Amino acid sequence: MLCIEGNNLTGTTEEKLTQRLKDSLNRFEIPKEIRYIDNFIQTETGKINKPKTLEHITST
Repeated sequence: MLCIEGNNLTGTTEEKLTQRLKDSLNRFEIPKEIRYIDNFIQTETGKINKPKTLEHITST
């Protein structure tokens, strides 16, 4: 899964991104889906809190 912070990409832009990923990544590295989130959840030190962000994404 690829998580993007911010607004949803337009269909054309998302297709271009997907194609660029396919061109540059191994087939096992290509994300199966793209999800959008308003803001990544951060730790007190400003790093992305991956477990809490993933929990938030999967609960919506």
